[in-house]
Amino acid sequence: MNYTDQDYEYVRDGTRMSRGEAEKLVATLAIEPSNWKVRARLLSYYATHPKDKNAGKDRLVHVLWLIRNKPDLPIGFGAWSYLSRDDDASTVAMLRQEWVTALQSDPNNLDIIHNAVTGLQSIDAQLCEQLLLRAKELEPDNPIWSGRLAQIYQMRQCDALLNAPCGEEIDSSAQTAGTIRELEAGIARAAGPSAKLKIMQNLLVTVIPLGDGVKAREVATALLELANANRSDRDYGQYVYQANFALAQIALAEGALDDAMNHLLKASETPGSQELKIMGPDFELARELWERGKRDEVIAYINNCKHLWEHDAGACDRWLKQIAQGQTPDFNKNELNARSFMKMLGLGAKLFFNNRKRRST
Repeated sequence: MNYTDQDYEYVRDGTRMSRGEAEKLVATLAIEPSNWKVRARLLSYYATHPKDKNAGKDRLVHVLWLIRNKPDLPIGFGAWSYLSRDDDASTVAMLRQEWVTALQSDPNNLDIIHNAVTGLQSIDAQLCEQLLLRAKELEPDNPIWSGRLAQIYQMRQCDALLNAPCGEEIDSSAQTAGTIRELEAGIARAAGPSAKLKIMQNLLVTVIPLGDGVKAREVATALLELANANRSDRDYGQYVYQANFALAQIALAEGALDDAMNHLLKASETPGSQELKIMGPDFELARELWERGKRDEVIAYINNCKHLWEHDAGACDRWLKQIAQGQTPDFNKNELNARSFMKMLGLGAKLFFNNRKRRST
């Protein structure tokens, strides 16, 4: 079936509906129950209005209808098939079986595979892995399948870490190796520099926790070089910050304080990004370097960050005032630091620091 731009716009515009408009659409389904566009539009609304009292129950009803009647509805209409672990368990089990049935009916339909993976990625990672491996066989030159596989491996790794008993060491090497393999395959097949930069950014986040400075430096340097060759990319500033920040992490882990401080300053000289504007740069490395005597450089870093972090609630000025009064800036005590670059790097950066601290003790 061919879909028009108007179809896509109609469905996506559901995110802007009011509750009253959504209720009117629900009423139309009593007259036109086979109207897939209305159901998809409602799913767009529910995805952005989780507090609507009908969002949970009605959303799953529409997902079920679409799986049974239009399981190959392109992902461009939104992640309509997504299921959460917070959804009703018995309903999720039924929907999983519906996906299995749809896939048995048309096992090589890539749209169905993509939708099933989107729906089940947090529910059944093993099935999703099998589906994505099949997709790679059917369409080996499409980097999207490697990217989705990498996500599955990363989710498995995070699940293992989050569910592990306190203090227990988890061997996630197999999942990490799978993630790296798929991301590198995605980079090789990426259709252009913008797509390649996104995947390289993800690869950098993956390799940092491993403690392999050579590999991490290789990826960070490659990301920085490609970003500098594509300065018009809308995320250029974020790539520059992330690559230099990673190089600073690596240098500090190796005891090269001057190199660490130089890379951290270069990171703060980025033209900025939406993430940095809202969430702010990282100050954990600044704290460590302050403690190791890099006082003037850390002050320069804070001043640079003032222009990057528009929503710092006065944190940078407060730290500079503390320094001027002869105090130590409370980087590690400030709650705003939790919204810093560590959050963007995700669990990877936290693991990197924790591993480094364990090695130093």
